[in-house]
Formats: sequence, structure tokens, C-alpha cells
Amino acid sequence: MNQSASVFRPILDFFSSIWLGVILLTILFVYSAVGSAGFWVPGHHTFINYHDWAHELNFGLPWTQVHIRQAPGLEMTEFEWFHWWPFNLLIAFICVNLVVATIRRIPLNLINLGVWMIHTGIIMIAVGSVMYFWTKLEGEAPIIRRTVAINLPGADPASLPALPGNTMTVDAEDGRYIFRIMSIDPNWEILSGENRGEKTFAVFVGVQGPGGPFMRTLLADFPQYTEDAIFTDDPSQPRVRAINAIGERLVDQRLELGLEFEPQEKFFLVDTPALYLRERGQREWVQRPIPKLPRYNDYIRARNDVWADSSRLTSDNFRARDLHIPLHAVEEGDPLPDVPIFVNRYVRYGFMESRRASGGNQLDPVVSVRIANNRGQSREYQLIAFDSVNREVEGGQMRFVWVENQEEFTRAGEFRPPRLRLQLPEHDIDKTVDVAETAGEEYIAIEGTDFSYRIESVQDELELGAAQPISVAIVHIRTPDRTFQRWVFDDETIENRDFAIGESGGMHERAVEFDDRIQMLYKPGRRPAPVTIIGGPSTDDLHVLLALGSGQPTLRPFTSGRPIQISSDVTLDLLAFAPYTWSERRPVIVPPEQRQRDARQQRSIIRVTADVAGGKTDWLPFHVYPFRDRTEALRRYPFRPAEFELPDGRVIEMIYSRERRDLPTAIALNDFILTSHIGGFTGETSSIRDWTSVVSFWDDQENDWVNQQTISMNRPGSYGGFWYFQSFWDPPEEPRGEGDPGSAGMNFTILGVGNRNGVWTQLAGSIISVFGMIYAFYVKPVIKRRRQQAVMQRLAAEQGSGGATARVAGAPAFEAEWPPAGESSENRS
Repeated sequence: MNQSASVFRPILDFFSSIWLGVILLTILFVYSAVGSAGFWVPGHHTFINYHDWAHELNFGLPWTQVHIRQAPGLEMTEFEWFHWWPFNLLIAFICVNLVVATIRRIPLNLINLGVWMIHTGIIMIAVGSVMYFWTKLEGEAPIIRRTVAINLPGADPASLPALPGNTMTVDAEDGRYIFRIMSIDPNWEILSGENRGEKTFAVFVGVQGPGGPFMRTLLADFPQYTEDAIFTDDPSQPRVRAINAIGERLVDQRLELGLEFEPQEKFFLVDTPALYLRERGQREWVQRPIPKLPRYNDYIRARNDVWADSSRLTSDNFRARDLHIPLHAVEEGDPLPDVPIFVNRYVRYGFMESRRASGGNQLDPVVSVRIANNRGQSREYQLIAFDSVNREVEGGQMRFVWVENQEEFTRAGEFRPPRLRLQLPEHDIDKTVDVAETAGEEYIAIEGTDFSYRIESVQDELELGAAQPISVAIVHIRTPDRTFQRWVFDDETIENRDFAIGESGGMHERAVEFDDRIQMLYKPGRRPAPVTIIGGPSTDDLHVLLALGSGQPTLRPFTSGRPIQISSDVTLDLLAFAPYTWSERRPVIVPPEQRQRDARQQRSIIRVTADVAGGKTDWLPFHVYPFRDRTEALRRYPFRPAEFELPDGRVIEMIYSRERRDLPTAIALNDFILTSHIGGFTGETSSIRDWTSVVSFWDDQENDWVNQQTISMNRPGSYGGFWYFQSFWDPPEEPRGEGDPGSAGMNFTILGVGNRNGVWTQLAGSIISVFGMIYAFYVKPVIKRRRQQAVMQRLAAEQGSGGATARVAGAPAFEAEWPPAGESSENRS
């Protein structure tokens, strides 16, 4: 027994050493300071790929903050740094030292109870902290406010998230329907009925159905006020209520639209990347977590992995770094269950850019031009003939087209007026007339029939809720039976509609039975762009067609070094022309001084390679959320899945985003409340006092939404073991360009989601430590003073009884001769 004790005594002596505790606490202080605040060094310093973080220091100004945890090989966030194994081991050593030293050096009695409480509290705080960091989950859950539920005979139920500009096509038994969210008013005031004066969330849905276009108004929580509006050709009143035009609230009684919750069942972790895959045509993503992905440094093997010129990347400052992270299938339904995918490049902060170079054998014409004026101002453009987006600039004012033969070359510059096709099958008539020649005339008789018509007006490229703009001609038709108005569309898949003519002769009042004895089709006109660059038919041919004003277009050869005079003070120069080009897409690394400090992973890019025949490689920019489709994509958040085709013909889509987790239960956004300072919301964040999400949680047992809570910036809510707090909201936004309806905001909210395991243990430890401190600093002195007074009273009593030696039972410190030699009791206080 004694031999065993002698073996453990050195270990116990070591762990009960006060100096060990001092050393461990010093190490903890340094570890925490370095991991949290870092340290400052003179000179410019970055951890990007083309700087060696350990050797690129100089001793000029200014000073730069350096974080060791961000160095290559570590790549840790502050959260990861404080639950890394060295930190956990350090905390374990401190706890062992504290426990052993307390047991061996501080007896457990009434006097030392405060110290024991303090040490116990510290141990509990340490244990709670380990629990907290070890099990911590934190992420975000985007929640859309409402979705439009669509029900049509002969079609499966569908839903369209209520976000401005969203579109959807549904094929029903009586034809195709196209839906578009035209606008949303988050504070629509009800003007009639028993709910007059109340405000609600209103969604205006454009519908293009077999019977023509109309708009349906949907109010959240008030389905009884659903009604339609019909489009008119009156500019002063472009829409009229259906109840006034046709006597019915709804144009299409078969179409059922309603607003429902758009519940969220997932949340997406912070700083935890993942790769998402699915086969084209599938809706749900399958994820593959990306372990140990870098966070602060670029990992590229060669300078030509990126566009080096835009990031000042040269052979002198470039440092190659290898990256090889295999990703294997971990979830059911993975489209490539047996195919590993490797992450082999990482760009910390950049963007993708496609650049073209001349050469190759693929016809893909590109022209670069410069427009300049006589004041020295100029602007350069690159136009790509076969690219539907980049073939024109300045809103279609300048366009680049390629022609294959002389016939196409001739048509490219011709003006085509709008036309109307007339068909009367019973009279064997099929002819086309120019709208420009007949507009404004009296009724024009159709030869050989009793029919006549008059073209009232034409409207080209209207946004009436369809996926593509619609053009329509308004025509008055006179038959032997009646006179009516017809809407004639440019799309044969859209049925024309007949209306009764109002008293004013313009706006229709109600729909009437369609007269199929006369058929019409509107063909919009076309005028060349003011500046059209025409390439072909030969690869050396390049011309400019100028169609300025109302005059006849002019055609001129376009060659380098011979500017074309567009107007008296504007010239057009040819910079480069290449009929055969190839395009390559690489990342551009953004210089450190141009980066946003709080961007985190949002500007990162990875390159992945799928281990399939031929090896499929692509760069993937970061997506904040892996939306299932474009209708779920929130404003300000991109959705651009990458695609690659497998040898078997399947197409795989991929997105680089954040790892997802299941919420304990689905959560829905009932309402969103914006509280502003005096003066109201001005569009600036500073005018907002608070924003609040009113949410509900789904209960499977109740089969209903329960536990409605209000969650604001400084007032989180909890449910199912998670805490929810306000992270972001949807502010108003002006239209971004042509065709974009803009947004009044408050269409969605983003809630922060996190757990707090170990917090109660930390709190209990803190309370115990505080009580221990109170005990040690306030109770312990009282106890000691009372004990000392008791001892003094006993000694005085014994001295008064003639005792020469005072011995206090239980108090060895006072075992001494009393009074001391040479000193009388009277002289000792």
C-alpha cells in the first residue's frame, strides 16, 4: 500500500503544484489572445496565396493584424480554434490541477467552503463550455412569407413562392396557363367590407390562360376578397375590375388560387461547406459535406488556374499550394453513389469571368468596338453574335448579328411593318395587311364578304404575366350580326378574345361569345437597331447598318482604322473582330484591399473534379443557400447551378453552398412587422428601430400551426431545443432593369438558428462561483473573527482563573505558553 502510494505521490505532487496552475493559466491567456485578437506586426501582411505569410513581413507602416489560426495548415475560425483538441486538452489539465490542488491543499471545512464553491463553479463552467463548443450548431433559415397555391382541372396541384417576378407554367385539361407574380404589397389596406381599414399581405398574380390575360388579387388571411382585373387598351385605365367589366368577380371560375404558408424545414450551418448534387429534372438536392476546406488562403497549383493579370499575380509572388479533398456519397439518392468528387482548387475571394481568344475551328464571332465623341469621352464594348445576352448593348441600341448567306444579309437591314393576318375559311380568304396602312381608317370591308374591320391600336411587348412579353392588336370587327372588339395576340397558342364595345367605343365592358367565322393573327413589326453590326456571310465581311431616325437605313463597310461617323460628334471604331473564337472561364482573385471584411465564404470559389470517364471539372462559386429552383431564389442571392454531362447522357447539376440540417419542426412566417423611428422608414437602415418576424411552428399531434412567437433583433424565441433570432430581412429594392418589377420588401425573413447545450451548466457554475466569492470575501472573515473572539474570551477566562498555560481544544495554533515569557497579560492587547 505504501509502495503504491509512493508511486502516485510524484504525479499527485505535480498536478497539485501551484506553479503548474500558473503556467497553465498563462498558456491559456496566450492561446486565447492569439486565437481571438491575434497580434500586430509592422508592414502589409496578408494570408492570400501570392504572399508567403511567414516571410513577407517588412517593418514599414502601417501595422497589420495577424491571426495564426488563419495560416495555411490551420485555416480555423475563432469558433473552431476554441474547441480544437489542444484547447480542450489545456482545459482538461487546468481542471485536473484545480481538483487535485483543492483536495490536497485546501481542507473541506466551514472556513474553506467559499474556495471549494469557487473551484467547483470553475469546473462546472469548464465542463459546460466544452459541452457548448462540442455540440454547438449555428445557422440560418430563410422563410418565404407566402406561396401561391394553384389548382386547375386536369393538372397536379402546384405552388409558386410569392416573390416579385416569379413565373410558372401549368398545363391543364383546357390549355396552358402562365402565372407571374406582378407585384406584392406587404401593407395592403382593405377598403371595403367588414375588414375595412385592416392591412394585410397582398399578391397580384398575372394569369395568361386560354381565355386571355387577366390579373388576380390575393390577400393573406382574407380569401373572401379575391377578385380579378381585366387589362384594357385605355392608357388612362390599364386595368378594370372584372366585376364591372363582365359582372363576375372571377374571370376564370375553374382556376383556384390562394395564399398559403411556405414552411421551412431546413437550416444551413455557418462556416460548414457542402457540395450539392442532383440529376437534371430532380427537385431535391443531395449533399456531400466538404471537410477541412480552407477558409483564408488561396490554394491553386499554377498561375494559369486563374486570370492572373487582374489580381497582380506574378511569377515572383506566386506560391503554389496543393489541395486534395475527396468527397464521397453519404446520403441516399446521390446521383453518383460510386463516383468520388475531388475538391482540388480554392479561391478565397474572387469572381468568375469568361474571356475569349481568337483561334480554333468553331464559328463564334466576337467584335470589340469603341464609341467616342469629340469631347474626348469614349466607351468600349464587346459583342458576341451567338450570345443572346451579349449580342446587344445599351438596351438594344447597338446589336451584332451574323448572317449565313446573302438573303439573310439583305433581311438583316430591312424594315418590317406590323401586320395583321385575316382568315375567313368559309370564304376561302387568307390575306395579310399592313397595320401602318390601315390604322386610323374607317371600317375596311373584306372583299367578297359582309365583314369589315378597323384597327384601333397595337401594343407591343407587354408584360402581362407571361414568361415572354406579349404583343396585341385591338381590332373592331363588324359582321352582319353585330359589332364587337377583338384582342388579337401574336402567339397562336393564346386564344384571341371578343368583347362588347362600350359606349365610348374604346374600352370593353364584357366578354362575348367568340366569332370563329373570322380568324386573326397579329405579327409585330421590326425595325433594325440604330446601330447594327453585320458579320458574314464570309468570315472577312463586316458591315455597319445605321438606322437613325425615320430615314432610310444606310449600310457601310466596317474595318479597323476607318471610324464610322454615327452623328456629327460621335464615331464608331472597330478595335477587334474574330469570327472564330473560344471561351474560357476562370476565377479572378480580388486584391485584399478591395475585399469586404465581413464577406466570409460568400465570395469563395472551389474547383471540383468528378472521377468519371474523361474527368469532369468545373469551378463553382459559393451560394449562400442551395435553393431548389429559381422560384425559391431570394432577391440578392444568386442561383446558378453548374452542369456537366455524363457519358451515359445524364446531366448532373452541382452547387457549392453550406451544409444543411433538419429543423426540429417546420416553421412558417405569419407576419413581418417593421418598426421605424419617428418619420417612418426612409429606405435607410438607420431609420429602422426594430424588425419582427411573427412565426408559428408545426405540431404533428395537433396537425396545425401552434406556438406563435414574435422574434425580433433583441428578443429571440425558442422551440424544440433551438433558439431563433432575427438575422436578416427583405428591404425594398428598386427595379434592377427592364422587366424587373422591383420589390416593396418584407417578402421573406432570415432567422438565425442555434442550440445552447451546456449554457445552464455554465450558468449554474457561474452562480456557484459568485456565491463562493461572496462567502469567501464576506462570510469567511466574519466566521474567522467570531472564532478569534471566542478563543480570546476563553483565554481571558482561563487567565482569570489563574491558569498559566492556555490550550484551546481544536485550535493547535494557540498551543503556547500564555502569557509569553517576560510579558504580562496587562501589557498585551
